[in-house]
Amino acid sequence: MAQFIFSLQAVLDHRRRIEEETQKAVAAVQIRLDECQGAIARLEECQRRHSAEMYQRLAKGMPERERALYSNYLEAVGLELERLAVLEARIQAELEVARKRLVKAMRDRELIEEIRKAEYQEYVRAEELEERKLYDDLAQRAWRLGQAENLAARMED
Repeated sequence: MAQFIFSLQAVLDHRRRIEEETQKAVAAVQIRLDECQGAIARLEECQRRHSAEMYQRLAKGMPERERALYSNYLEAVGLELERLAVLEARIQAELEVARKRLVKAMRDRELIEEIRKAEYQEYVRAEELEERKLYDDLAQRAWRLGQAENLAARMED
């Protein structure tokens, strides 16, 4: 039995590499998104904490200069949160594009794998046909040999 050789193996290997690279790209974008969301969460917590601290100190009679410092700081934190929100939206859009590329890469690979399966099934059918033909030839030779022996035995009698 000859070994199965897929005619499009190089294409399949290439498609697998593309899919792996695309998976890595999706993972890298997902990491960036997670980092951005983590930064937003930390900054929001910092903003809540400092805002609460400012209101507590205001209730106790905070000097105007200190209140201005808190206000300026909280304003800067708010601006940074806005910047990070824009960045998060941009990364989410990038992630969606990367995911669509991954889906396309997976479909492309799966298409070649379906062709491989069909080609392998054809190979198996051809091998089975060749094997049946070989067994039929052997059976036919055995039958002819048996007929020849029967004929020879009759001639001897």
